[in-house]
Formats: sequence, C-alpha cells, structure tokens
Amino acid sequence: MATFSYSNSFSSGDVVEASEINANFKDLRDFLLTTKLDEDNLKSSAQVGAVKLVFSIESIQNQAKTYWLKAPAGVSLKWKEVQVAFESGSGTVTVNVTADNTSGSHSTALNDGPLTHNSSGTVGNIRSFTGDTAAGGVVKVIISETADNACSNVLVTIWAGTEVRS
Repeated sequence: MATFSYSNSFSSGDVVEASEINANFKDLRDFLLTTKLDEDNLKSSAQVGAVKLVFSIESIQNQAKTYWLKAPAGVSLKWKEVQVAFESGSGTVTVNVTADNTSGSHSTALNDGPLTHNSSGTVGNIRSFTGDTAAGGVVKVIISETADNACSNVLVTIWAGTEVRS
C-alpha cells in the first residue's frame, strides 16, 4: 500500500501561510491521482448482495397461489436458483417465475420453463434463467399443484443476486 507524505507539518499554535496549506492539499491530490484513487475509481458502478425469497405453504391441492414482488428503483435482480421441496404428499408442485421489466408484459424468467417437483422429502431446483429483472421490474411467482393430490409443508426458496446502482 502506498504511503502518503506531505510537504509541511504543523503543530498547534503555529502560524502558517496559505501556500504551505495549499502545498499539502496538492500533495494529497497528487497522491490520490497516482494511486488511482481518482473520482472514476472511487465511484462504484454497483453494490452487490444476495436476496433469499422464501414462500411457505402449509398445504396445497389442486390450486395455485400467486405472489407479486417489485424490485425497488435502482435494484436489479440477478436470478441464481429456484428450489422447491415438500414434506409429504403425492402431488406435483410446480413453480413458475415470470418477470416484467417495466414493459407491462410478463415473460418467464426460468430458462427451461416451470420447475416441477413430485418427490416428497427431496429438493428440486433449477439454475437456468432467461435473464434478470431490471430495477423497478415486477416479479410474479406462481406455486401450484393441479393433480388433486395434496402436498404438505411446501417450501419454495428463490435465490437472487442484487445489483444496486446509485
């Protein structure tokens, strides 16, 4: 790491001239520029993080449950994984995630279509997505079971990375 040094040092009560203070400011400026701590390098293009969305359903049978989410302004969602599991039952749980990137029309966010899982006590997942959800975009999550076979204690987890732009 670079070491900063300045031309003039002062002690409490010293009488100093403006040129000495200006010289120290120039030293600081030169240090910041030569160590690439200039304005462009200090500005972060984005801050990243992770989001875990959890949907818990006690029981689902021959029905669909729909959830709506809206990405805040300035925050985009980068989809990573969708997981589904249920504790008991013989049905098939389907999870579909669609996104509206503020255009008004929804398109699937899952590359291979909906995630379908029919084995209790195990986790089904999908990691392939068509794209991300833009800042301010709306996300619709549909969790359904249509075979008239109840599934109990259904847990859907969606992982996404976030990108926050200032």
